[in-house]
Amino acid sequence: MLLRVVPGEDYTETLGRAWVSMTGPDGKSFLRMFGQLREQRERSLWPGFRRLATTDWLGPLETGLASIGRAGSSTMVLAVIRGLMMDLDATADVARVDRAFHELLCSLNPAAPAPPERG
Repeated sequence: MLLRVVPGEDYTETLGRAWVSMTGPDGKSFLRMFGQLREQRERSLWPGFRRLATTDWLGPLETGLASIGRAGSSTMVLAVIRGLMMDLDATADVARVDRAFHELLCSLNPAAPAPPERG
């Protein structure tokens, strides 16, 4: 999973790579599917998806954020990531949303590197 701790790497760098992967060309179909499934109610093709799509992320985020002394921030980080993903899906404004994501990383670690360049 993209959110797992990478030994020897600051977790904000891990989050940056995960963000680019999830929201870049390889992740576009995921973003569309995620948006469609998120909007469906419980009688959807995938009952319980909205809850599972939230709780699945919390464990890896908690572990990763604990590695930088921010274990209690997993719900906030998940909420921001999900909100930015919805924003990106709705507006396609990659530069603006990427800047906002970098602000999130800097709130977790002021020395956080910018996410990798999109190629």
